[in-house]
Amino acid sequence: MNPNYDVNPNFSTKALDIWTEKLSYFESELSLESDAEKKFKLTKKIEECEHNINRIKQNILDTRVNNLESFSVSKDIIIGSIPFWKKEENIFASNARE
Repeated sequence: MNPNYDVNPNFSTKALDIWTEKLSYFESELSLESDAEKKFKLTKKIEECEHNINRIKQNILDTRVNNLESFSVSKDIIIGSIPFWKKEENIFASNARE
């Protein structure tokens, strides 16, 4: 999956649920299995599930961070929202610290 585009959080959450369900199923099957070859295949499927779960969680996290960054407010907008009599106090306060 390309991390440079937005991930639909609903799709990601659904995919996460599916992979988590698969993981749970494979882990329970592994605990019941006695054949070495089948255990090996189940172990590989469990590794695949864990990999995909981690990838999806990272995509969800990256999407949330990107969404937060897109809502960041610049200093000019914040200063523009301060009443003019407070701006002067702000300027003197910042000069006094320097």
